[in-house]
Amino acid sequence: MLKLTDLYNRYFSYIRLSITDLCNFNCKYCLPENNKSQKKYGFLSSYEIYNLMNALSDLGINKIRLTGGEPTIRKDFLNICKIISSFQNIKSVVLTTNGYKLNSIIKNVYNSGFNGINISLDTLNDIKFFNITSKKYFLKVYEGILRATELNFDIKINIVLSDFFSLSDFENFYTLLKYKKMSIRFINQMETNTIKKQFKNIKMGYINNFLENNGWYIERKFNSDGPALNFKHNEYMGKIGIINPYSKIFCLDCNRLRISSNGYLFLCLFGNKGYYIKDFLSSIKKKQALKNFLIDKIKLKLTSHFLEDENFGMLKTFSSIGG
Repeated sequence: MLKLTDLYNRYFSYIRLSITDLCNFNCKYCLPENNKSQKKYGFLSSYEIYNLMNALSDLGINKIRLTGGEPTIRKDFLNICKIISSFQNIKSVVLTTNGYKLNSIIKNVYNSGFNGINISLDTLNDIKFFNITSKKYFLKVYEGILRATELNFDIKINIVLSDFFSLSDFENFYTLLKYKKMSIRFINQMETNTIKKQFKNIKMGYINNFLENNGWYIERKFNSDGPALNFKHNEYMGKIGIINPYSKIFCLDCNRLRISSNGYLFLCLFGNKGYYIKDFLSSIKKKQALKNFLIDKIKLKLTSHFLEDENFGMLKTFSSIGG
């Protein structure tokens, strides 16, 4: 089997596939431009996604994370879920969502073959939730999360350490882990060319020190599950993940590529260039040409994103690529 391997012996088995850059939330650190689509061309169709998966599964890709924008707002979302899950080589299929529609679609997502749900949620306080998202949907999101826990999903709640996040938020999530089997993942806010971080409250160092002094231990380091450093505690049902893209070792074992909703391959979230692959997706007969193209382009991937040097590439908003 051909594999996607770069010049630094990193093997790529994980694709983050965006199917829209639109979202029904307006989170300040993610999409400050009021949900205006950045695409000059149409989103990938379900047929194009089928052809894409056909090629990727041949190249050793075994994990797909469906992202956006908010992927569930597409009318053909559930059909896309079934298409992705239909390939036997794809062992892990994960949805990243803001949780708005989770309660109403979770059973269908489960039946489609998905085994993981990542929910972007920065607070358990309904008033602060509105301040961050500009939407009064907290209860709906939280009910969806509780419903997902009943279906044996691998659930991860992603929390961005922005200026909105406070000690009370940390305490609320920490308490939740005592009784719920899920992972809470703290992510250092990443800057882009248009979004700048402002840490007014809790920083990653506080969380690291807290874990070290309160009985948490490293379960496993960076691996095929993604870039998180994972911790567990013998008295807690849940786990904690730390994602620090500014770490010097963050890119060493990178196994992720991104494909945008309008058909561009991005070798890195902070890359300076996207490679247009949509032309290869119009026919299944172009599969070999697409595979050759992907194998060729992966050789151009750099050793690091150089984020610590304020090199943000062409990224303006995270919804434009699919974070």
